[in-house]
Amino acid sequence: MWAAALLVEYSVGLFLPYTRWAVASAGHWAERHSLIVIIALGEAVISLGLGPGRFDRLALTATVITGSVLGIALLATLWWLHFDTLLPSVEQAMHGTRGPERITLARDVFSYLHFVSIVGIVGTALGLKLVLEAVAMPEAEPLPWPAVTILYGGVALYLLAGVAVAARTFPRLRATTLIAAVVVGLLAVPAAALTPLVALAVLVSVCGALVVIQRFSAAEALARIKASVHAEERAVEVAASEWRRQHL
Repeated sequence: MWAAALLVEYSVGLFLPYTRWAVASAGHWAERHSLIVIIALGEAVISLGLGPGRFDRLALTATVITGSVLGIALLATLWWLHFDTLLPSVEQAMHGTRGPERITLARDVFSYLHFVSIVGIVGTALGLKLVLEAVAMPEAEPLPWPAVTILYGGVALYLLAGVAVAARTFPRLRATTLIAAVVVGLLAVPAAALTPLVALAVLVSVCGALVVIQRFSAAEALARIKASVHAEERAVEVAASEWRRQHL
């Protein structure tokens, strides 16, 4: 029944360009989907606070606190990669798209690829819980293969979804993000031989380096996009205020 529901939910989108359905507000559409990303990241933070399921009450040892801090840092980089560099540019591209092309863009980016991003966040959250479970054990042992695969695979899937979003929207290949996703996938093999904290720290370092590279390599484009977003917000506020002055 669940499989049938998902099949219907995601196959109906293939017929949207042939209907009268339309995306009236690109900003509202992007905002609603962004809230889902925030909720998913927030649930990942909550999963860290609840601790792994094997323990009724997770002791706040130095290693557990360190693992939690690293987990928050990892989720912060994922948040930054989506909301600081990717989302504003995609929303601006939707504003400039009209007709049936806007429908297919909204469907592909915010329905299909958005779902992949959420799956990546969920996998990352589960991987972080498994890391804390390993960290809480008295003996420091390497992460088991399932935990490494879920944690590193979730992050790699999230990064690849961002690459696919950029390629579908502009189209342009985000080479740095693609390289980072490949590096994360390759590092999953040696990470299985590392202690849980070291394996998590390596993942945080890769994602943090990607944030820094994107922040400075595309600083001019990002500043232009944010200036456009702020100008739009001011224009909307002025128009709304003028309408209220005349009619209210």
